[in-house]
Amino acid sequence: MDNFEHPVIVLEKFLELTAQSKMVALAILVGIEGGATRELGSLMAISADGEVFGSIVGGCIEAEVVVQAGEAITQQMPKRLRYGSDSPIIDLRLPCDGSVDILILPDLDVSKVENWYSTLASRQPVMVGFNEYDVVDIVSAEKFSDPAGAINYMKYEPEIILRIAGTGLENVALAKLAMEAGFRVILQSINFKDMAYFDAHNRLIFEQLKGPSSPPDCNDDRWTAFIVMLHDIEWEVSLLSQALDGNCFYIGAVGSHTSRKKRDQALASAGIDLAAQSRIFGPIGLVPSMRRPSMLAISILAQVIDEFYKQSKIQNLIQ
Repeated sequence: MDNFEHPVIVLEKFLELTAQSKMVALAILVGIEGGATRELGSLMAISADGEVFGSIVGGCIEAEVVVQAGEAITQQMPKRLRYGSDSPIIDLRLPCDGSVDILILPDLDVSKVENWYSTLASRQPVMVGFNEYDVVDIVSAEKFSDPAGAINYMKYEPEIILRIAGTGLENVALAKLAMEAGFRVILQSINFKDMAYFDAHNRLIFEQLKGPSSPPDCNDDRWTAFIVMLHDIEWEVSLLSQALDGNCFYIGAVGSHTSRKKRDQALASAGIDLAAQSRIFGPIGLVPSMRRPSMLAISILAQVIDEFYKQSKIQNLIQ
């Protein structure tokens, strides 16, 4: 199953369709009042042929947005629509009693989308500025200073990467669940046969672990979670030491409390201090002592998501 939830994937599909000389509209959730089923800034790419990637509202409203996008493409005119309270479209109501504003752009400058996409794909957050009927500014969030004026800026961040080092069914179950949830996965395994559990998938990068003294290069950033599922002290010390030098928002290792004590002792012997060790979750998972691979995967992924949103709140407070 392909997941087109994250904006970077929707933008990628938009560019693929335009490269095929297809007429495409981008629908953007630009306003929310009250409850909503999607987050502000959610995207849909909709072609004149009826191909749809992404999600911005859900339910019957989304089908209506596709119809409106088709009309916008035919007329080559942008649309700004409101659904819910204070909407002129009285026969479509949101179940949460809120309201949403949606901007549909049938003739969006492709170079703007390329800039938007390439910034996110290079693992950099981006600020996108909208006026009433267009995308008017795209700038790296790292260089952004909020200007005065009638431009509304929204922040887009890179997608979450889950890097897993391990082997066996627990490893496979977590990787598959993460991809279904919209994560990009880097699967590092000591057993190349683990690849037999997966079909070709552009959400998965496979790397073989060859030896603790030479772990694969990694480029972990603050949108990366790393988990060791190897039950091998030598490998754990090597891989966790490497991860602690990066900027992961989550670092975890499977194993019992007894395993944790042994691992901490080995890390201390390797020069890893207590402050660094405290960054490592273990035993991992929101629900303790899960013994089924599928249940363990759900428990771990729930903890990763929980920590991601905790860290995001901290980042927003800092900024």
